[in-house]
Amino acid sequence: MPVHVDLDDLIHAGILGLFDAASKYDPDKKVIFHSYAKHRIKGAILDSLRQLDWASRDLRRRHKQVEAATRDLSAKFERPPTEAEIAEKMGVEVERWRQMVVELRTVGLISASGRGTDENQAAPEFPAKQEFQPDSICAR
Repeated sequence: MPVHVDLDDLIHAGILGLFDAASKYDPDKKVIFHSYAKHRIKGAILDSLRQLDWASRDLRRRHKQVEAATRDLSAKFERPPTEAEIAEKMGVEVERWRQMVVELRTVGLISASGRGTDENQAAPEFPAKQEFQPDSICAR
């Protein structure tokens, strides 16, 4: 679990799930309470974790796709893949790939200084437009 998730908060969410299961349980449906409650408790805990997550599901999904594509290409080529190779694997243009990388870096899902194992390979550059560069923002 991430460090920002408190065990007591998860226990609390589970207890609320148990209360919810107890109030909504219908014995006429011929389901054992234990089985019903287990799913309600797990659901309550997962809902609690989703509320604590600052990244959207779509962002998490894209992050997993990028990781999978990079891993597959690294295994295939036995070297770190290029931007163009990853973009092609993901079915997007290189410019769209660069936008995705910036979005994922903004929320901290991928390293801003990530490079392959090849020391001669320069870190990818994604320069911001002049109006978005820190010194321009500060000057305004």
